[in-house]
Amino acid sequence: MKTGLPTPEQVAYVRKQLGTSENDIRVAILVIRKWLKMQPHLPQNIDDARLERMYINCKCSLERVKTSVDAYFSLKNRYPELLMNRNPREIIGVCKKFITMFPMPRLTDSCLRVSVTTNICENPDDYDPLVMSKAILLWSELMLREDYSLGDIMILDMKNVQAGHVLKTGIGLLRGLEMIYRGAYCRRIKAMHFVNAPKVMDMIMTLVRAALPEKIRKRVMTHLPGSNTLFDHLPRSMVPNELGGTGGPAEELAEDHRERYWPLVDWFMEQDQFVSNESMRPHNMTCGMENGFSVDGSFKKLCID
Repeated sequence: MKTGLPTPEQVAYVRKQLGTSENDIRVAILVIRKWLKMQPHLPQNIDDARLERMYINCKCSLERVKTSVDAYFSLKNRYPELLMNRNPREIIGVCKKFITMFPMPRLTDSCLRVSVTTNICENPDDYDPLVMSKAILLWSELMLREDYSLGDIMILDMKNVQAGHVLKTGIGLLRGLEMIYRGAYCRRIKAMHFVNAPKVMDMIMTLVRAALPEKIRKRVMTHLPGSNTLFDHLPRSMVPNELGGTGGPAEELAEDHRERYWPLVDWFMEQDQFVSNESMRPHNMTCGMENGFSVDGSFKKLCID
């Protein structure tokens, strides 16, 4: 079961939902490239495919795309531990020892991308939240190259999660991950489902509330062990077998997804060259590291939607 790319029909559906067209996109890319050439602190090395997906993920807002392009290159300075030295073979090789993560191979009928996190190791000592975060951002980079969707639905299997896992995951790491996920990769979280909610779910939700914006917090749902409430929101075909769905075996889905990285190992490593030069940033253009980026110098939050 190979991970499928969006079909031409799905691409057309996404564009229709956003009220854009092929011509609109081509014009938008030209405008963004003209703006990019006027930014002495930013590399020019970003292809049209990534710019198009930023435009789609930002709901066709040119100003938000500019903000995200700035973040895409500038956040590498802020979070080098997450965005630099990313060898997929090393990151994924370590990550798969303690957790299984993958996107479902098909989009939902409304062109949302479902991603699954499951099989977390029982021993918190074997759990590495930094490596897991780097793997999530590898996926985000891959989606920026290949995906075409209207947002993300996350399924997180909490079956083996203990207090030790939660305590090992620092709030600073989660906030950085959230900033990069939304700001640099323009991903929009439509729903977050915690399944097999454990006894420490209150502790988990405290961490979630501290790390995520209020709008996303309202999209978080928990499902008790043995319940079928997840399927009030998703068809079983969009959920792996192990979680009660019919979407296929989790490990097979994960391995199919891992194979997509191997031809891109050199490309991922080459991206370390393309980082903003903050010493050349125009004086009237402030980089709001903690509160999102703004092309006009203000410290504004990026919208989720």
